[in-house]
Amino acid sequence: MLDALVPDIPRTADLLSEISPAGREQSVGIDQLHQSIQQIDQVTQSNSGAANEMAAATRHPAEAARLEQSAGFVRCGALSREPARAPSPGL
Repeated sequence: MLDALVPDIPRTADLLSEISPAGREQSVGIDQLHQSIQQIDQVTQSNSGAANEMAAATRHPAEAARLEQSAGFVRCGALSREPARAPSPGL
């Protein structure tokens, strides 16, 4: 019986040596996915805040014009890789 197992030991060792790097690659991929989800969450929260502000402005017509102008500069920085420009101080 031992004679039957001995040839399989090197093959098992080879398989284990392949599993370890694959596990590390998966860990790196999971970390990247986690970072992406965090970025999506930040953008979602920012958009939610802007939507709430716009909803409040509809209750106050004087604010609506200011928000309409402010909304013109909003960009999704994660997609365009360009920073959003700030509204002019007079708005």
